[in-house]
Amino acid sequence: KAADVYHKILFSDDARFGVAYLRPGKRSAVCFPEGDLLWLPYQGMVEDWEQLRLNLQDGEFSDYLASDLGCRMCSLKLKEVLQAHATGNDHLQWLPVTVHHGREKRVYFILHFPNPPDVLNPDRTLFTNGVVLKAALDREKVAGHEVLTYPEGGNIVLYVSEGVRA
Repeated sequence: KAADVYHKILFSDDARFGVAYLRPGKRSAVCFPEGDLLWLPYQGMVEDWEQLRLNLQDGEFSDYLASDLGCRMCSLKLKEVLQAHATGNDHLQWLPVTVHHGREKRVYFILHFPNPPDVLNPDRTLFTNGVVLKAALDREKVAGHEVLTYPEGGNIVLYVSEGVRA
């Protein structure tokens, strides 16, 4: 059934689309307490967000924009689609960033899941040292979710239902 189908969202490998980079020297202790990658908590809301400014290089804007932050960066259009389809079980937090390309600037939103649901099938998911190598979603556990990730899935893993994809 289409209701049982979920799709993993990935960054486009189309060479037309660029990558957003944080301006050098702009890594704050709040957003980057452990080095170069953006740190978002596995559980809980992000507090004291400092809006970041990034520069787009090597291509055009895309709806799901790759960046050097290692996160789910969504255009306003993609944010609206995901938000419109999210259920009451899908807890989403949107963290604004500004992406500049020449004279053009666009607001993007980093998608954070403050309460990611336990949706993995432990018998079919491949783990090593507690890290997910290959996720297998559990049909019963994903019921009632349209936009999701899983606990400790990091800042990039994103799944949407067939209905959201359509």
